[in-house]
Amino acid sequence: MATAQPGQHVQEYQLHEMGSDNPSVTVFATSDDQPKADERLREELDERHVSMIAFSGTIGIGIFLTCGKILHDAGPGGAILAYVLTGTVIWSVIASLGEMTALMPVRSPITEFAFRYVDEAVGFATGWMYWFSYVCSFAAQITASSSLMAFNYDEAIVWTFGERMSPVLWIFLLLIYMTVTNLLPVRLFGEYEYICGCVKMVTITGLILLMVIITNGSSSLPHGEKIGDKYWSGHWAGFFARSFSRSVGNKDYVFTGDTGRLLGLWSGMTNAVFSYIGMDIVAAAAAENKSQGNSESIKMATRKINLRIILLYFFAIVTVSFPVAYDDRHLIFSNHGLKSGTSSPFMIAIFNAAIPVLPHILNAFFIFSSSSAGINSLYTASRTLHALASSGRVLEGPIARRLRLTSRGVPVVSVLTSASFGLLAFMSTKTQPQKVLQGLITNSSVSILLVYMVISLAFIYFYRSLGTAQANEETREYRKRPTYPYKSHIQWARAVYAFVGCSLLIFFNGWDAFLGGHPPADKFIPSYISIFVFIVLIFSFKLNSVLRHNGTWTRAANMSYDNWQEVQKAERRGSRRDWSATQGVVRRVAVFLRDWVI
Repeated sequence: MATAQPGQHVQEYQLHEMGSDNPSVTVFATSDDQPKADERLREELDERHVSMIAFSGTIGIGIFLTCGKILHDAGPGGAILAYVLTGTVIWSVIASLGEMTALMPVRSPITEFAFRYVDEAVGFATGWMYWFSYVCSFAAQITASSSLMAFNYDEAIVWTFGERMSPVLWIFLLLIYMTVTNLLPVRLFGEYEYICGCVKMVTITGLILLMVIITNGSSSLPHGEKIGDKYWSGHWAGFFARSFSRSVGNKDYVFTGDTGRLLGLWSGMTNAVFSYIGMDIVAAAAAENKSQGNSESIKMATRKINLRIILLYFFAIVTVSFPVAYDDRHLIFSNHGLKSGTSSPFMIAIFNAAIPVLPHILNAFFIFSSSSAGINSLYTASRTLHALASSGRVLEGPIARRLRLTSRGVPVVSVLTSASFGLLAFMSTKTQPQKVLQGLITNSSVSILLVYMVISLAFIYFYRSLGTAQANEETREYRKRPTYPYKSHIQWARAVYAFVGCSLLIFFNGWDAFLGGHPPADKFIPSYISIFVFIVLIFSFKLNSVLRHNGTWTRAANMSYDNWQEVQKAERRGSRRDWSATQGVVRRVAVFLRDWVI
């Protein structure tokens, strides 16, 4: 079943189900996969930790601040459609990654599968783009958190301490806080982020319910009149925004009709990408997952993150679209850059309802949410850098050896190296913070889209290899067998859909930069520099391979099935059998919460 590269020894071992003496899966692994003691990450995270780290890492400023910009550009219905369409693209990517990871559990699946099934040079470039995306996200979350400290809502609600203190100090304190948290032992880090994730989930659920109450009116609210579908009809003209505008240089461009609706929807989709960054952390944390070799754990972690994020985003954007008009003046301001919590539609709805104290609490939650997401971005970046140094195919020499070193299982040098890129946040103290933040968000979004595009392509090659494998009859049609660890329906079509969707989002994300004929640097560079860097990385790897290792310019992918995992038991968590075997409504709800939420 498993194949090995020259010089590698394939070892077969059994993984046992918790609480059982019977082997549940068979895993094939290569002997040179085992790192040295002082370079090894500790497998101390449970499935619940990994799921919540991914959830907490995804919920940052995206859904709270960026959604205001999307609501203004696309209108209420267009904003919902933008989040749903973007969500289906990312969902398809994560499902592809989850299937390959469940079948072949490896320490760095995102780069490993690109190496195996696309091309070694593409795998090299993908690893670095993945790391770059998360260091940009880390810097963006620091910038956002520091900007949120200067909270001023029309002079009615002011955080004077935030305005008086220099943003340099806030950035410094946030950088230290996020870095120190990442130096905690991984088990303690996992527990901390599990609590953060639970707080976020409860708060977002509370916000959704509050938006429903504000929309329907309540005598318990100071301004408790019923809003209903006011901002979906009449003057506001329903589903989409009446017009779409963009400013390039000193000129404003306004689009109406079908063109305006299409551009508003597209702008919403490109901005929504940042809200979904973090769902892939279920794979990035594989090396520290106790259940790395358990396909059911990987399957459920993948399903949970998809279900949690997409459903919460859907209900959040639906409910907030009713009490807030898409042409609210605070949202119009957000079209020119994210500034603070005042551009959040959730904040606008609460302020308009004249609910006391809650705006302060909500802004504090925004800071907490953003800083927690920044912590997880640094976690992902540091683990990616450690994996790149440990692979032996990306980094070599004394620098790689230092990046591989760990203390109590924490890659300290990789954490500090990745954290140093948080210094980019200090740029916001010299220019408008919203422009710096938007540039970092765009860089992070385009970089992760390049990674997602490669993941989708890797799955397409992987799927095709299963159907055409001639050397090993056991692999043929293996995906149709009940022992196949995890698969989604028509996943090959979803991978194609994700590949096309990511490609379009990458190449047309900065279309508005060309409106004036000569694209300004502050719009063009963040939108397209990642593509240029990606191509340069591929070319440099190929050139190095040709000059130093007698390689070729043609595609180099080994198409191996190393670490193939075969499930021997037919039971599946989260299956219909779990429901049919459970008696009583309360117990069925408990099973649902166990398998899909907690």
